[in-house]
Amino acid sequence: MPTPNQNPEQLARDLIDRLLLASGWLIQNKSSVNLSAAKGIAISEYQTNVGPADYILFVDKKPVGVIEAKREEEGVRLTMHEDQFEVPKMLIFAKSDSHADDIIQIVRKEFAEENKFCKKITYRSNEGPEKEEPKTVLQQFRREYYPRIAVTVDMIATGTDIRPLEVLLFMRDVKSRSYYEQMKGRGTRTCSLEELQLTGTRAAKFTKDHFVIIDAVGVEKSQKTASPPLEKKPGVSLKELLEGIAMGNKDEDMLTTLANRLIRLDKQINEKEKTAFAEKANGQTITQVVKGLLNAYDPDTMENLELKMVILNLV
Repeated sequence: MPTPNQNPEQLARDLIDRLLLASGWLIQNKSSVNLSAAKGIAISEYQTNVGPADYILFVDKKPVGVIEAKREEEGVRLTMHEDQFEVPKMLIFAKSDSHADDIIQIVRKEFAEENKFCKKITYRSNEGPEKEEPKTVLQQFRREYYPRIAVTVDMIATGTDIRPLEVLLFMRDVKSRSYYEQMKGRGTRTCSLEELQLTGTRAAKFTKDHFVIIDAVGVEKSQKTASPPLEKKPGVSLKELLEGIAMGNKDEDMLTTLANRLIRLDKQINEKEKTAFAEKANGQTITQVVKGLLNAYDPDTMENLELKMVILNLV
């Protein structure tokens, strides 16, 4: 029986308590929390980063929902409050710069958020309407709370640590097995609870011990090649590679590394810059030069002589 003189909210809480108990939930007060006591636990007056919630529902020690007590005429509603849901740090892999721009507009619209919520981190970020330096945005994504979501193509697919990153969303296929493993590696970095709360998920209760992959295009099941990585000299700059080859250093590691750098360059520059490249490379496109580099590891072929002429013109 309800206690006399209860207000509508108190009556709703009594009804919620009875329904939760009948459904097998264990109800606890915020002052005596024991998440190991049962599989499903409802904690009343639980403090969140936006204020107390009437009930927070936990399953296997993880928060799964929020219940707010309403007036009796409104019924009992289980509601997930959008302002209580915190989007974890997420990296989206797009197939091109234009694809990344489309994704960003959709994300901002769907979450009804400002520009700082979702940003592009590609080599051509500074050419977009917001004209932001990609390295600056990358540092923000790594060290600050915003942006919550970053969209990239290749710039931070490998070799970049973003420890608070908890979700990888693939919106593009990847054919190289080694490259795919490197992309997944962006989510494997460990993170302390303090850093996670500061730049990642403010409501985090535990250190980062896992990450989530969302496969929107079937990248996990697509056929992969087992080709070895082309990058053999990651510590050598592009200028040093060109100068070294022009001086006669044509070992396989130098040539394949240069080919890899040119493949990446081809994705970053515009048509005007590609035309300028061809003018300096005896009329050859970047793709043609890359093909020559990958086929040139034979000191006795004339192709090497032609290749040397091209490199000399580029330096």
